[in-house]
Amino acid sequence: MVLISLFEFHEDFYGDLKKLSLILKKRVSSKIRDIKMNPRRFKHLSGPGNYYSARVGDLRIIYGIKENKVKFLMVEQRSKVYQNYYKRISRVREALVHYGINNE
Repeated sequence: MVLISLFEFHEDFYGDLKKLSLILKKRVSSKIRDIKMNPRRFKHLSGPGNYYSARVGDLRIIYGIKENKVKFLMVEQRSKVYQNYYKRISRVREALVHYGINNE
């Protein structure tokens, strides 16, 4: 198992956080700490790529893993997150490939 040593946040992730209440921001922050401890422990998303989803109540945190890097992509309500994930992924694919996380 490769030790994860680099954690980054996509710029849209910060916009997602701004929409949340202070209590939800604290819960998301706590879950991010859990993800940093063991990012592969959460739900692996089907389809191409190495993307994961972590549950925070009705919210989901979507992130990608490539070698020793984790990039947090989005945090949103479960009812919207997967639909918007595919939209955002297509929009940020170039940035992800540059970062080293691609959909292959």
